[in-house]
Amino acid sequence: MGILSLNDVLRLSFGETYNSVDEGADHFLREMLTVGEIMNFKPETVNYNDTISDVSRKLGHANYHATPVVDGKKLVGIVTTTDIIKFFLQQTKSTKAIKGHATI
Repeated sequence: MGILSLNDVLRLSFGETYNSVDEGADHFLREMLTVGEIMNFKPETVNYNDTISDVSRKLGHANYHATPVVDGKKLVGIVTTTDIIKFFLQQTKSTKAIKGHATI
């Protein structure tokens, strides 16, 4: 199992390194390299039964924004920082809706 992120691809870019607008070298690298040559073969994973809080802490302290979700050794999905943010936003909306309709 492995994962390929945008950061993995951006590490191959020479444009910013040499302050160049010429994308020739970058295009050449993208056409020559395979996913298997640049992906992370041993990404950090989270377990299917981990709590949202556990996953949030892990992603919050990491240098990556997505991680595979496993059940034992089986890949069952992927969770991203965007997924976590959307979850917390939905929880906030739900809490506000409940408070807005509460009667005292």
